[in-house]
Amino acid sequence: MASSFSIRYGLLAFLFILFAGLPQGASAKNFKRPNTPPESQSTAAGPNALELVKPLNTLSADFYDFVLRYGGRLIPAKDLQPWIVRMHEASEAYFNSIGVKFSIQTVKREQMEFQGSYVEKISYNLYTLTSVENASELNGEFIQGILQDESLGDLKLIYDPFLQLWSGPIQGFFEPSTYSLVFSTTALSYRVGGLGDTLTHEIRHAQEHNAILKGFPSLASFTFLSNKSSPEVYSQFLRLDEAETHALDIQFLVETAPSLEALLTDKSSLKRLREARQKSLEFKRETLQRIIASTQGTLARLKKEIQIHGVTNLNCAPEPLTTMKSSVELCKFSDPEAEHYERLEIRVAQKPRINLDAQLSSLLTWSLGRLNNLQ
Repeated sequence: MASSFSIRYGLLAFLFILFAGLPQGASAKNFKRPNTPPESQSTAAGPNALELVKPLNTLSADFYDFVLRYGGRLIPAKDLQPWIVRMHEASEAYFNSIGVKFSIQTVKREQMEFQGSYVEKISYNLYTLTSVENASELNGEFIQGILQDESLGDLKLIYDPFLQLWSGPIQGFFEPSTYSLVFSTTALSYRVGGLGDTLTHEIRHAQEHNAILKGFPSLASFTFLSNKSSPEVYSQFLRLDEAETHALDIQFLVETAPSLEALLTDKSSLKRLREARQKSLEFKRETLQRIIASTQGTLARLKKEIQIHGVTNLNCAPEPLTTMKSSVELCKFSDPEAEHYERLEIRVAQKPRINLDAQLSSLLTWSLGRLNNLQ
């Protein structure tokens, strides 16, 4: 899809994907989850492939052009307000046009910075997508699939029209504590054209989260933490299921993305799209290998700790229900030998008739094998 936003911000497109995700190559082919996400892509070209989102996408690009013109200066509220009204109107018109129903919640944000331009405060609408009637366009069909997927439970789909204004390059994210998937205009726009698919990526995070709650083995059980500052992504916080999602992203870029070029109506941006896709692919491959290399040692040392001492030194305790919305055991491991992450949190839904020592040992054996298979 070659709308004005993807053309003007083509060089940033792969950066958006860095933090939100895409689907990896042959190493992920044997990956099976209890439930797979709804199909998010189609190779059926046509005037309705992703045409309806263009006015919203163009308006979003115009808005960020407006923001950038204030480089280094505070944007007055009176100048922002007309844009907020226009974005609300365009967002609601778009969802209505593809058959998506929604509820509205007003949010207030303060002290935001976007590439050198500053916004002191802003109030605008968030849209929680609730149902779909007579779905049209690929996005409408995909959203319908998500909302009707019983395996995802009560997952909240929240559209934030100004996400980039306060989150930088992030197109979308999954929030476990509220069981919400928050996404932006760019997440809708880049899905076709073969550059990225934030929605599918984040849904996989939701599935991995559910795997924990249901007692299935999942790399999402491990959260790595560090106080060390680094320009690399995930340097201070890493949920290990990023390895799964990056592996699947690479598969998408290699196997599916090229076929989606048929959906482009503006062929002039094709070369730029392919260059951005290649950069994203290189980033994904490098990041996947770095994730694996920086975590395997800690997992192996944790496994040895459990073999010798059990979970005695792991300070295991039930996690508050407000965090996971289910009965989950939280254990903590400090790793003084780690080069990258000094701390590790482990979350598991404790199974009846299986002691925690055995459960964690089994999970670690599976996880180390899973990381080896993803390389």
